[in-house]
Amino acid sequence: MNIRILFVSVLLLLVSIDTSAQEHLRYNLAAGEIYLIEQIANQEITMELDESEHIVNNIISGTYEFEILKNTNDTIVLTSTFRTLRFKTESNLAGVLLDVDTEKEIDEEDIMAKVFQGMINVPVTVYMLPTGKIAKIMGTDTLIDNTVEKLDIEDSFSKQLIKKSMEKEFGDESLASSIEQMTYLFPSEKVNINDTWNNTYIGDLEAQNTWRLMAYENETYIVKGTSDIKMNVSDESILMDLIGTQQTEAVIETNTGFFNEINISQKGKGMSTLKTVNDIEVPTSLKATMTYTRN
Repeated sequence: MNIRILFVSVLLLLVSIDTSAQEHLRYNLAAGEIYLIEQIANQEITMELDESEHIVNNIISGTYEFEILKNTNDTIVLTSTFRTLRFKTESNLAGVLLDVDTEKEIDEEDIMAKVFQGMINVPVTVYMLPTGKIAKIMGTDTLIDNTVEKLDIEDSFSKQLIKKSMEKEFGDESLASSIEQMTYLFPSEKVNINDTWNNTYIGDLEAQNTWRLMAYENETYIVKGTSDIKMNVSDESILMDLIGTQQTEAVIETNTGFFNEINISQKGKGMSTLKTVNDIEVPTSLKATMTYTRN
């Protein structure tokens, strides 16, 4: 056989083998499917105050339901609904600052408990690309209005303040950014094992992500991510500006592209500006872990 023909034949064989090993990582979700997700997040924030430390621990947990309404070639339409929520904040200096659990009977005088309770079982509609990027969200106005109305507050000014605060935390952009942290994992092109790709999260948490396909089997595959992150959180009392890193590992069902479990760890350092104390700047560090589990 001619050596050139032999070389070309071998090259074509190698190309065909490499192409057959490529995988198209994406969501393959069917209308009518329902996914129940449990989230557990632990966050430790340490502020260095002169010779002492102020340590704040936040524990956030809850269950979310995704119901698939429609799947076209380029868009998946689904509803996202909070089924339960728990939020606990504890300080080493002041004790328990907040402890809300929507599965327990609430105190009618507890405004925060009523806010969280008002968010339960109110669906929003999510338009998601096959990569997991959120294209748009509809229905957050209804979610927020429903919550504010259940507070039974007659003072319209107080209602507007609460509504503005909720729009910042649970408006279209904020909720989209939150959901993307557990959905936006996939590349737009086919990849092989050990290939990498990049994407970006925006919002209160900005992240430059590099992903890698670690393993691919018939039942599941594993994706790992390494991220440079920037956290910018602001309210009436504090401005927190931190930079750090994030590590993510996702175990994903091969047929559907939906995760079985996602584990995230974060570390960050920076400064907090205490607006109520003459804008004093305080060195601040953060450690956090988050787990999303499909039930």
